[in-house]
Amino acid sequence: MTPSATRRLSGAGAYVVDGQSIRHPDGTVSGVVRTGELDIEALDSSRRAHVLSVFTRLCNTMDTPLQIVVRTRALRPDDVRQRQQSAPAAGAARARTGAHELDDAMNAFWARRLESTPAYRREVFVATRAPTMSRLTPCIARICESVRAMGIPAEPLHDDALASVATAGVERRVGVEWTAHPHFVRVGGTYLRGFSLRRLPGHAVTAGWLTPLLRVAVECDVAIHLAPASLSEALTTLGRRLRDLSAHRLLEGERGVVADVHVDIGLDSAFELRTRLARNLGRPLHLSITAMVRAATIDQLRQASETMRVAFQSALASSEPAHFRHPAAFMSTMPLGVDRLHANKLVESSAAAVCFPWVDAGCADPGGYRLGASLRGRL
Repeated sequence: MTPSATRRLSGAGAYVVDGQSIRHPDGTVSGVVRTGELDIEALDSSRRAHVLSVFTRLCNTMDTPLQIVVRTRALRPDDVRQRQQSAPAAGAARARTGAHELDDAMNAFWARRLESTPAYRREVFVATRAPTMSRLTPCIARICESVRAMGIPAEPLHDDALASVATAGVERRVGVEWTAHPHFVRVGGTYLRGFSLRRLPGHAVTAGWLTPLLRVAVECDVAIHLAPASLSEALTTLGRRLRDLSAHRLLEGERGVVADVHVDIGLDSAFELRTRLARNLGRPLHLSITAMVRAATIDQLRQASETMRVAFQSALASSEPAHFRHPAAFMSTMPLGVDRLHANKLVESSAAAVCFPWVDAGCADPGGYRLGASLRGRL
């Protein structure tokens, strides 16, 4: 291993990038795959069914923790110019035809447009963690194969690209200042606040139910953690949960009070989940969703936090701020395959597959002419 291939992740402890993997302090290794764009809601029924079946199969067959990070960043005027200059062949052809004047006018217009109307771009990363490199390599290959089978580009990251993505935009230098506050954490010059999923929707949902959360118009990282669970432990947990809910219902009947609808929903859901797991119709998984909003000032952080809270409510789920645990929430949203909050819910693999993260796609081609913008992302 050469010195140039090893880069320490500043502010993340002894996490070291080594080629296509990240070595953790406990000796495990993780890898990250960068994926392309797809809007599941824009697909026809047959293509949608195929994509969801591939993702469900991935959830059913994985034997290592799976983390999906949806990273939302504001698109700035300089980004438009960089994208326009990213295709040198097209730029040379335009220079010969005098089209560079149109390019300059187009870039100036969209730069002014972005200053008045912010737009956001989203990237989806898939990370996994394994005890050894020999186990990590086939897991990364399986993820790439499954993502490509859904018609989405997939590229394993390594070296500088891996370090840049893994640090979530934090400066990669020695001595980055961390300041932990009960209501936020400050990393360098960025203020961050974490939110964790508290309660899932109390009714049946389909793929795309996380769309309000994943399309939120603030700079944030949303991490979906899926970790395999032991079947015996899952059945024991469900049995204990059923006893608690049944006792609560009997107590309400004795007192003659109005029954709590959430108790009835939880009891029915627990019965159904235990039946499916007992019949081997799905694999038990631990599901957790963590969101981390970021801003340059405290006032902007408050506004972004309110937007994120409303996004959870729009998805018909409830959330709670990760007070006193914001550093752990920040680590949970970094694509390292590590869940530091442990605010997980017990689900089965078919239900976990409805947490489909690819819900947004732009319409911009590198080197092309920008004639309009999408209604959702303004890109």
